[in-house]
Amino acid sequence: MRYFASGELHKKFNTKNNIKFGAKYKILNIDYLDSVYLNHLDKYVSQFDNLNDYMNFAEAFVQFQHKFSDDLTANVGVHAQYLFLNEDYAVEPRVGLQWKFLPKHSFNIGGGMHSQTHMTPLYFIEETDSITNKTSRPLQNLKFSKAVHGVVGYDFFASQNFRIKAEGYYQHVYDIPVSETNKQFSLLNTGDDFSEGATYMDMENKGTGTNYGLELTIEKFFSDNYYFLVTTSLFESKYEGWDGVERNTKFNGNYVFNALTGYELQLGKKAILALDLKAVYAGGKRYIPIDVQASTDASDIRYDWEHAFEDRHDDYFRVNARLSFKLSAKHLSQEWALDIQNLTNHQNIYSQSWNSATNEIQTDYQQGLFPMMTYRLMF
Repeated sequence: MRYFASGELHKKFNTKNNIKFGAKYKILNIDYLDSVYLNHLDKYVSQFDNLNDYMNFAEAFVQFQHKFSDDLTANVGVHAQYLFLNEDYAVEPRVGLQWKFLPKHSFNIGGGMHSQTHMTPLYFIEETDSITNKTSRPLQNLKFSKAVHGVVGYDFFASQNFRIKAEGYYQHVYDIPVSETNKQFSLLNTGDDFSEGATYMDMENKGTGTNYGLELTIEKFFSDNYYFLVTTSLFESKYEGWDGVERNTKFNGNYVFNALTGYELQLGKKAILALDLKAVYAGGKRYIPIDVQASTDASDIRYDWEHAFEDRHDDYFRVNARLSFKLSAKHLSQEWALDIQNLTNHQNIYSQSWNSATNEIQTDYQQGLFPMMTYRLMF
């Protein structure tokens, strides 16, 4: 359960200057009962045995805006946060500038520091000393992961309903938890599944990473009964573990292409028939190869960390479609819709696992074609 309180205060000095203050306080009630099945033990092992605790977190910010002219605006601010659990804090300056150098063209540049907590369960994992039989939480003192961002962008509004946007960015991340036990490991590569040994009790904030790329967006806002959006992202994502060797991150697919479009057909004054399509094509997720011989010997999965994230799975492709019919009345609206997820039934790889019975690598796939009907009443 989560409790929070927040507030903001705005002050406008004149047409050129204004300031904003804000603060937020969160209380997270941690109530975990969790276990994991271990193949080599052939049983479930408890990670959190009726854990009940609290984690308090506070944030505050101040942002000052100055308009040099109608075409040039600057924003300067500071964000601060504090984690009561381990008394870690961060103070982060941020700055941004927007220049409308022509009626339909604008340029923006910005930079700043950003910090974040880790996955909540990490802070509460307990370890029992085999000699003293005392329990402790060795990961509770992990500090924030931090990043320094820089971004440069260009916007072109060709018309009221059509925009082209280009953006380049660079991000240096640091204070990332890494492990001396597994020198190729970094917490940057976790969070999307439950495999590959995401937890090491000796983790320390000594890892780094780098992300940079270019993004292009072409957008036609809804008008004349249709819209479309096309985005392209080309990027690199690297990290360094305990050993200081630069490697690809798990998410370094190098490219992502998105396209969506929709059309509405007005049927009289109260009915609309709509068709929406969305397509994604992206570089495959990188993976750690399974060590076949070691896995066979152990009758459990073992990874070849020396070659971590060198290779990628096959590229990801997915098309979703939605056909809907809306009927509006004075006090009530109805909608019937047919959603078809993964319209082409493309087999996208989710992960690879180890089959101890056959001593073979097993490929696990994401959801195939999946139709779904929806009916909604809106008052």
